[in-house]
Amino acid sequence: MGPYPVADTEALLDGQRQEPGNNVYGSVGQLFELKKRNRKMKILLSIGGWSLSENFPRMANCSTARDRFAKAAVEYMKDWGFDGLDIDWEYPNNAEDAENNILLLNRVREELDSYAKKHAPNYHFLLSIATSVSPEKYQWLKFKSLDSIDILNLMAYDFTGQWASCTKVGHSSNLFSSTKNSVASPFSADRAVREYIDRGFPANKILLGIPVFGHSFNVTSGLESPSTVQGNSPGYTLSNQTDPIGLPFPQQTGGQWDKTGTWDYKRLPKAGAKLLEDEEARAWYSYQKTATGAEVISFEVPQSVKAKVKYLKKQGLRGAFFWDASGDRTGEESLIGTSFSELGDIEHSDNLLSYPDSKYDNIRGAPARSSGPVPSVC
Repeated sequence: MGPYPVADTEALLDGQRQEPGNNVYGSVGQLFELKKRNRKMKILLSIGGWSLSENFPRMANCSTARDRFAKAAVEYMKDWGFDGLDIDWEYPNNAEDAENNILLLNRVREELDSYAKKHAPNYHFLLSIATSVSPEKYQWLKFKSLDSIDILNLMAYDFTGQWASCTKVGHSSNLFSSTKNSVASPFSADRAVREYIDRGFPANKILLGIPVFGHSFNVTSGLESPSTVQGNSPGYTLSNQTDPIGLPFPQQTGGQWDKTGTWDYKRLPKAGAKLLEDEEARAWYSYQKTATGAEVISFEVPQSVKAKVKYLKKQGLRGAFFWDASGDRTGEESLIGTSFSELGDIEHSDNLLSYPDSKYDNIRGAPARSSGPVPSVC
């Protein structure tokens, strides 16, 4: 949802027109239309996030507040015609938070099941959480007590960047660890997955997060001439002397959205940049000579997504998720499309279209639509 509620429930967007009654419009209305056209599509209401998690510790520490939160969250979910809730607390960071996180999730699960029993018999509303690859963060997850959730979204990205304490170029979403540059690339998706499973969390509830963006670094020293870069399909391989991974980046390069060097995947690689692969880490990045040195951008490509899907299938994970779709390309270069093709199948259970006590007329008992144009979601 956007920052302005009117844009999400009241504004008339593509394909919408004012109808008699108390109806929902905006993005919420469009999402419900998408559900009617694609009965396998399920939509969850996500609460929290990196910039909106500061109130979780205090709320989760009070039973009355947990109760109010659970009831309010389910109220929004059923009014908007969604299929579950995502509790994105980033992150519990002490023993008290760890215990309260479980109490909160259990209370939300109770409220979801209670609503289903009354208004949607035999339907299971989904409950998910978002978690980190950092041991500093996931040490406070009580893995064996997370049985109330259906999905764990493992955010296997943002490993390093211009904001990080490490001031060396590193991979931001590598699949495996780098033995050559363990300081610059301290995390890996594989390490986190194995830790989660070893600590008792079911593999078949884990979604592996894949970024649809890249992080850039400006390297000003330690590089040889770019003439030492040799091309070979499908990417390029740098000599050990020229490899920029692990080199210092003394200044910010700026990015598409902010000063931390973040770029949408659809804008990468930049014109004239060479695409390279770290075969050990199964990570890709671009390299481009600049007036002061070189710009290195760590990002995903279809080849890396294929490697990750192969990996998650081997590990028995539930699937993958992407952040976020707006940064993707279309056609054969689509990261999300590549994942879909490589997975080979998706879940086939239907979503829910009947919300008899929704406050919106066009969501209560809405009939399914099997054809018609698919609305765009702003």
